[in-house]
Amino acid sequence: MVGETVSLKRAGTVHKGLCPFHAEKTPSFIVTPDRETWHCFGCGEHGDIFTFVMRRDGLDFREALTHLAERAGVELSEHSAREDRLRRRLREALETAIAWYREVFLQARQSDRARAYLAERGLSDATLERFMVGYAPNTWDAMSKRLRGKGFSDAELSGAGLASPSTRGGVYDRFRGRIIIPIRDASGRAIGLGGRILPDADGPKYLNSPATP
Repeated sequence: MVGETVSLKRAGTVHKGLCPFHAEKTPSFIVTPDRETWHCFGCGEHGDIFTFVMRRDGLDFREALTHLAERAGVELSEHSAREDRLRRRLREALETAIAWYREVFLQARQSDRARAYLAERGLSDATLERFMVGYAPNTWDAMSKRLRGKGFSDAELSGAGLASPSTRGGVYDRFRGRIIIPIRDASGRAIGLGGRILPDADGPKYLNSPATP
């Protein structure tokens, strides 16, 4: 589907091409077939086949789902459409959080200890990049604020296992001050996160999110 719009060339385990959503001369649009996801490092757009069709054709989710179902010869019920939309949103929230945790890991000074610790353990930059290892800052709501800004609700953040309900109302980040390791299923789709605390820090050594549907 993406290849019908973008001329893609294989580059290792991914495919590269010019982003269809902004003008560029150097390819920064990446498709990862194993994960069934795409990401543009130029404009920051990313998602799965549903978000691609929505963005390309100006459709809402229901319209994109109907379009793809018709292409595949699948008949949809209203109930299955709602469930599919929920699953897609939770996985999209996970992928968005993974990308942000990775950004924090690479750029934030507060992740210096995490980078040093993983280097001491012998993990190469290539390995960390391959598994999209990230870092959750030691704050109560930095991730939640970021994803709310991307249009995700507190209910979706809780459903994706990224946040927990607060007794004061709203939610707080589940992972704080931890190295973040994405958990994926056999097809490469994100289904959860694992958080490893840094040495000498308080709290359980490992913390996992519940798996998404």
